[in-house]
Amino acid sequence: MAVFKMLDIKWQFVSCIIKTLSLKVPPQRLSLAFIIKSQRGSIKRLMYIFQGFCFRLISTQLKWWSFLLFLGLSAHATSENIYTHFQKQVRFPYEVKLFKMAIERLGLEVKLKELPEEINYGRGMKHLEKGIVDFAFFATNDELEKRFLPVKLPILNGILGLRLNLVHKDSMHAFKYIETLDDIIKRFNAGFNNHWPDHIVLIENNMPTVFHASYKSLFTMLENKRFDYFPRGINEVWTEQEANTDHAPNIIVDQHIAFFYPYPVYFFVNKANVKLAERIEKGLVLMLYDGSFKKWFLAYHQKFLERAKIDKRKIIFLKNPNLPSDFNYQHFDTSWWMPEELKLK
Repeated sequence: MAVFKMLDIKWQFVSCIIKTLSLKVPPQRLSLAFIIKSQRGSIKRLMYIFQGFCFRLISTQLKWWSFLLFLGLSAHATSENIYTHFQKQVRFPYEVKLFKMAIERLGLEVKLKELPEEINYGRGMKHLEKGIVDFAFFATNDELEKRFLPVKLPILNGILGLRLNLVHKDSMHAFKYIETLDDIIKRFNAGFNNHWPDHIVLIENNMPTVFHASYKSLFTMLENKRFDYFPRGINEVWTEQEANTDHAPNIIVDQHIAFFYPYPVYFFVNKANVKLAERIEKGLVLMLYDGSFKKWFLAYHQKFLERAKIDKRKIIFLKNPNLPSDFNYQHFDTSWWMPEELKLK
């Protein structure tokens, strides 16, 4: 009965539909005028809400199919706002909640559904192409913007480009005297996922890297000292370190250095899903306007910023060759969190 509640149709009105379906008259006499005359004001209400539906009632042979179609609209209406995603909320609570908040800001009810299994980014992108999932969030580049439909509002305000490093506890002081990128290149190997868009940043900056497609395997590899450090976003590093202590108990967060590169993250949808892209954009714009976007951003990230103690770290700047060709630094606002000395020039 959800559709009746949605349209504020009372049960008496529904009984009018059933009565109309049971009219014993020849099909040629079951005209729109006849229905209006027979059912008076109730049918007028039916016309205003489902004009096309009235015409389906003309044929007595299709009467029950029409009624089932009418009931089926209820399921369609409620399923429109169920959105599936592959990126787990336990790893991405900020982004997943921001998506939900943006859609709800339009006055719509939202239900989010995670894929039950954990999949890598390569498979996740294929799922997005096939419509198995409805949205995702990626650091943008030209290839992604051609392959999917981006909502070009940075959802992390550049903070994902500030990278701290997971290291083995036996190497906790190894980075203490690092001064330049050359020091890193000569002495250490990174570990990284080859499906993540910014893996090209490590390659472009000539940083020796061990790549692996499995996110969880990278923690096991660092635990076994297969490489020396694992760069993670400031909003990821402690959450992920704590979440992987069961199979990588000796991994800690380095306290001495940080990397920074421009790294805008967008919501992406299937190219055919223009409606959802428009909803996300409208919701985010409204959240920027009323301040709820910034409020949620700071509420989630402030604890990480305080814990990171950026002013006490050596910041090493990296080039990001993966930025879209039309990327505009002027629209890349990092003022919510970035210290003045780190701001992009």
